Amino acid sequence: MRKDDRLDLDELMEDLQNEAKNIAAGAVSRLYGIDEDAAAALLDAPEQSGYYDIQRKIPDVLTVTREYPVKVAALRQRIAKFETWLDDKEHDPNIQKLVQRRISSDEASSVGMTEGQVIGSGSKNPVEHGRKLHAYINFIVATVNIPDYFECFANHRLDHLNSMLDLFSDAVADNEAGVAQRFVDDFVMEFKRELLVTEKTESTASLASLLELHADSVRSTVRLMSGALRHYQTFSGRHGLPILDTLVRNDMRTPDNLAYVAPGMRRLDSRGVNRKAAHQLLQALGTEEALELFDAMVAAPEIIDTYLQLHKANVSPLQYARFILDDSTMYYEPAAKKTMLDLVRETTLIAGQEQAARQLMESGTSLLSDPNFGQLLQLARSYSLAHLLLEDYVSAQASGQTNKARAVLTVGHYAPDAAELKEIRQKLRAAQDSKLDWIKETTALAELKAGLAQLRKTQAVAPIKRARADWYQAMVASLAPAGSQSSLAQQLEEVRNILGDSLDRRLKDVWLNQPAALEKFCSDVIKYRDSVLYRQMIKDYRAFNHYQERLSVGHKEFMKKLDRIETADEKDVYMALNRLLDTTAYRSPEIEEIQNAENTPIDLNSYGRIIIWGGRTPSAARTRIKACIDKPVEIFDTFNRKTDLAGISESDVVIMRTDIEHTLYYSVKKYCKRHGIKLLHFNQAGTTPMVDFLVKSTYH
Repeated sequence: MRKDDRLDLDELMEDLQNEAKNIAAGAVSRLYGIDEDAAAALLDAPEQSGYYDIQRKIPDVLTVTREYPVKVAALRQRIAKFETWLDDKEHDPNIQKLVQRRISSDEASSVGMTEGQVIGSGSKNPVEHGRKLHAYINFIVATVNIPDYFECFANHRLDHLNSMLDLFSDAVADNEAGVAQRFVDDFVMEFKRELLVTEKTESTASLASLLELHADSVRSTVRLMSGALRHYQTFSGRHGLPILDTLVRNDMRTPDNLAYVAPGMRRLDSRGVNRKAAHQLLQALGTEEALELFDAMVAAPEIIDTYLQLHKANVSPLQYARFILDDSTMYYEPAAKKTMLDLVRETTLIAGQEQAARQLMESGTSLLSDPNFGQLLQLARSYSLAHLLLEDYVSAQASGQTNKARAVLTVGHYAPDAAELKEIRQKLRAAQDSKLDWIKETTALAELKAGLAQLRKTQAVAPIKRARADWYQAMVASLAPAGSQSSLAQQLEEVRNILGDSLDRRLKDVWLNQPAALEKFCSDVIKYRDSVLYRQMIKDYRAFNHYQERLSVGHKEFMKKLDRIETADEKDVYMALNRLLDTTAYRSPEIEEIQNAENTPIDLNSYGRIIIWGGRTPSAARTRIKACIDKPVEIFDTFNRKTDLAGISESDVVIMRTDIEHTLYYSVKKYCKRHGIKLLHFNQAGTTPMVDFLVKSTYH
């Protein structure tokens, strides 16, 4: 495009905009009795007030850089300018006319300023269409936006933004840049959750506009995040935020996540643990199990030191994490409170025995009831090649070769060197078990080797079988001697089936930590097998910990409370969990999108009232919509708005038009979500599509 052409186009656009403003100013003048020049000045008020400057500057303070204080100061200047404008214009008689009287759709129609008259005018001339569209936009600025400013900021002006900036500035001053950015990002996430904003609907209005207009939600988020700020510094350093990310639950509020994780992190730091190793272990698991592992590490920080030793023996983070969660707390010597973790840890502290410690970790719990476990443990701590014999012993026992297992113990007693052990293991594997009973009578390594040399090879080398610990069988065995608990032993299989693979570890947790409460737990599982709330409680690790405490103290009262909440039929299981645990920590992890009404089969006969929100509905269209069905219909549009939502109940259904102003959009959505009110989204403009939908949804 030539320079002259660009100049001509710029001039054309300027002329078009001026003409559009004149049309809009004339419409405002006629409706409100304002001088036309004064009405024209009102159209420029938002830009002159600095309101749009605030929106342009808010994104700057959502990114932490070295110039952050300068960005904050620049935004504060814009806020001060706009507040001064509000103060100056608050008593302007022309502004007051706009604020005090909301015009109706019919009045807007009388001056040619409804959506249908402008956008749907059908003009084929693009310049004429553009002129009408700009005129309409200017008209909305004067009759809707300017009154909104004074309604939204009447009492506290923009103090919510200044409070947010104070909080952001504190976060930046107290933390390294990455952690401060995380705080700002978490603030924005919590603000979006407060408004029920999804990625899909956020495009309806910019984040800057939402922060500016939704003062109450910003204030609420400031209060929420102020209490969390002190925890962020805990996660400074290279592995701090990655550890936090591994442990964060999406269905938990940010302050509750931090209040749970930060004290534990500080305890680990005070013990000088290796953060990198801690992160490797935690990220090997899903969030729920990672939290359980984190709690175990906080209670016993030496867990991480033991991992570092086992890592030398090529133990993977996942292998070790599974051992900690599944087998580490099982007792070898209950009277001495010796667990499998204790045995493994003590073995790693012996120079050169990391491989033996690994073998104990992998198969030691399968030998807890083995009468020879003491000898095997001694072998693991005294013989440099013990891990090979431990592997052979487990394999022999798993396949029922008891003579071969005893032979392995005898070999360990002689402690042969590597070459001798290799030869002996090969011959033992190839030998028949029934031919090895003599080995236990040998008195020297030479005698053992000579006897093996006389054996004929009669079978193939047996593969190594790794036997996994079966905590369930150990639990059943522990209950068998107690005759009074025989009925409980019969219930265990039913309980395990109800819990399924994903939750049967809860049964193990109760058995290991609260054996006296095992019968109560089993009875609860059977009784509440169909309860969504009960299952969510035992699925959630933190909630399960609370429940475990109640198994010992206050169990009856706690379960009565669960019954009352279930009877009340709370629709949101997370809200029900909050009520049960007396907390506000849990929230629905996913925010449901509004359904599209025109694509949603629905029977509107089951609702008391139909409420249509948004759009611009002239009197004739309003009458036609209300008359099309034999049900109460209420319509709240741009010019006839309802700001008090309290009258809407669960018996109503709300149909939201596409063009509802975002100042109300999220308020309506949030109210409906929190009160269990059916909310639909209608994307088609015009009266006929709405009438067709209402008729189709009420007459079948």
